[in-house]
Amino acid sequence: MKEFYNLNKKYYKKDFSADIQDLFGEEGRPLGTKVTIRISRNEESL
Repeated sequence: MKEFYNLNKKYYKKDFSADIQDLFGEEGRPLGTKVTIRISRNEESL
């Protein structure tokens, strides 16, 4: 994924980042994974 982010930054001049969080229930049982992807907004293209 880091290579993907670097290529996008190089060619499209946008920053990408991702946060990955494991989710657990009350008893400590795994519920899944939450992935948040951030893409910078290029004001010039608006």
